[in-house]
Amino acid sequence: MTSELLWKWVNFAILAGALGYLVYKNAGAFFRSRTDAIRKGIEEADRLRQQAEARLAEMEERLKNLAAEVQALRTHAGQEMAAENERLRRESEESLRKIREQASQEIASAVKAARHEVQAHAAELAVGLAATKIRSLLTQEADEGLVVSFLNDLEKPAGDSRGKELN
Repeated sequence: MTSELLWKWVNFAILAGALGYLVYKNAGAFFRSRTDAIRKGIEEADRLRQQAEARLAEMEERLKNLAAEVQALRTHAGQEMAAENERLRRESEESLRKIREQASQEIASAVKAARHEVQAHAAELAVGLAATKIRSLLTQEADEGLVVSFLNDLEKPAGDSRGKELN
C-alpha cells in the first residue's frame, strides 16, 4: 500500500501542479480583466453619481428660484394688466369725448334748425299780420283813391316823374 499511496501522491502532485500552472497562467489575466471591469464599473458609477448630483443641484437651484420666478411672473402679469386697463380707460375716454362732441354738434344743428323754423314762422306771422293790416286799411274809398292817383301819374308827362320818389 505504500507504493499505491505514493502513486496517489504523485498523481495528486502532478494534477495539483498542472492546475496550479493553469491557474497561475490564466488567473492573472482573468483577475486583471475582472479588476479592470470592476474599476470601470466603479468609475462609471462615480460619473453617473456626479451627473445625478449635478442634476440634483440644478433642480434644487431651480426650486430655490421658483418662488422668485413665480413672483416675477405675477409682477409681470400685474404690470400687463395695469397697462391693458390704462389702455382701455384711455380708449373709453376718447370714445366718450367723441360721443359728447357728436352730441354737441347734433344739439347745435337742432338749435340752428329750430331757430330757422322759428324765424320762418315769425316771417309768416309778420306777413300774415301785414296782409291783415293792409286789408283792414284798404277800404273801397282808399282803393279808388289809389287807382285815381295811379291814373293821374300815368297822364303826367315823363319829365315830371323824375323828381318823384316811390314810397
